Amino acid sequence: MAPDFRHILKDRTQLDHSRVDHALSEFDVATRDGLRLFLEVHHACFSQMRHVSDQDSDTAAGLTDMIDRIDADLKVLGGRPTDLSPVISGPIDGLACAYLIEGSRLGSKILARRWASSGDAVVNTANAYFTLEPVKGRWRAVCDALADVPSDSPRAETIVRDTSALFGLFLRAALAVANTDMTDKVRAS
Repeated sequence: MAPDFRHILKDRTQLDHSRVDHALSEFDVATRDGLRLFLEVHHACFSQMRHVSDQDSDTAAGLTDMIDRIDADLKVLGGRPTDLSPVISGPIDGLACAYLIEGSRLGSKILARRWASSGDAVVNTANAYFTLEPVKGRWRAVCDALADVPSDSPRAETIVRDTSALFGLFLRAALAVANTDMTDKVRAS
């Protein structure tokens, strides 16, 4: 029996995922600046993901909802959406997008505890993104769909490639947002 593709995808993209987690962990979501930067990264990436997603899909609808929530939170925080020049030019496999989105929703549940522990009233008011609950059953559906992909198929290779590209998008966005923020602070001083 061939190994479950979901496990292969996780293994083959683990280093990319770890790099993104490390970069995003630099933004303390319990502080105004940290939350703002975290949300600016996600806005930039989710906007590009929505652009390359099937516009009639649940993925695009979910991305639109998350982007709208991030916009509301950035307004509270005095942040601004970060516009990355397009770094993903073509269509991305829908399962690669869904894997990152649903995985990020699970990760956001963990970060929401850190966000909720903030004693800063402004941080607590910027609550649209972190109070969004994952859609029940969607992670399971993504896992099941990935398990149905033959691990030695061209589609499997496409999903691995696209998932790595999406992790790369998040890493580039995190570095760009952090560098822009540092430049802004230096100019202000």
